Amino acid sequence: MLHSCSRAANDNRRPSGEIFRVVQIGACVVLIGATTLISALI
Repeated sequence: MLHSCSRAANDNRRPSGEIFRVVQIGACVVLIGATTLISALI
């Protein structure tokens, strides 16, 4: 039981890092999309 709990705690740490990475990628994509839209309008 204790081992399963420790594994669950470790698993909880991994998704947070993945989410942070996805957020960074999403932010980059949004910035690129915004720059392309602005350049298209100009």
